[in-house]
Amino acid sequence: MVLDHLAEEDYSIVHLCRDLGLGRTQLHNKIKALTGQSTSEFVRTVRLNKARELLQTTG
Repeated sequence: MVLDHLAEEDYSIVHLCRDLGLGRTQLHNKIKALTGQSTSEFVRTVRLNKARELLQTTG
C-alpha cells in the first residue's frame, strides 16, 4: 500500500489507516508486532528502501 503512494508527499499514516480500513492504534500494533517498528518508522523504511533501490538501478 505504501509503495502505491510513494510519489505522494502528503500520504500519511491517516491515509494508510483509511486505505487499510484500520484504526491508527490497530495499525500501529500490527506493524509493531510484525516489524518491531512504529508506523512512522515503517513507512520511512519502506520509502528509504525504495529510494535505495532506484539509486542502485539508475547508476
